[in-house]
Amino acid sequence: MPNPHGNTDSIDPLPDPEAQGGSVGRAPRRLTVAQLKESIRIAVGMEWDELEARAQSLGRADYALITTENTEPNLVFARFLDDGARKVCIAQAQKDIAQADVTLRTLGRTLPSPMSDLTKLTDAQVNETLVYLSTRFWGAPSPVTSSRATRRSSARPPPGPKPSRSATRRWRWCASPC
Repeated sequence: MPNPHGNTDSIDPLPDPEAQGGSVGRAPRRLTVAQLKESIRIAVGMEWDELEARAQSLGRADYALITTENTEPNLVFARFLDDGARKVCIAQAQKDIAQADVTLRTLGRTLPSPMSDLTKLTDAQVNETLVYLSTRFWGAPSPVTSSRATRRSSARPPPGPKPSRSATRRWRWCASPC
């Protein structure tokens, strides 16, 4: 198959999922509790203080009844991870807002100092922050930073009680890396 990016190298197509029992590649799995703890510390810059209390529910082996750590994806893990990420990100964002030195910030390194009102950021500042956060958390810029998505969702929330739908989506995306 020819490479659609213009290179002369040919690429091998992925195997047919139907011929592979419905999936391609290895089965999905999730992080262990130790990996999760280290990932949160590295990505956000602080630890989740409730992690140890929730470790057994997150799959850590107790070695009395369970001798191997569970790494199967499940809703309990997803829910606790969502709760923990929200708490850690909010706590770190509050520390970043109070930090006047931009180089000492973790999540808000691209934001101006002082950060008193985030609703007054320009579209360029919001997009720069989105690129920084998505690259920090996922290793790649977010799809919202593409020019088409930026044009489509660049409306600021209007004054008044109810923001527009596109603005609401945009501000939700700002918080989604956490």
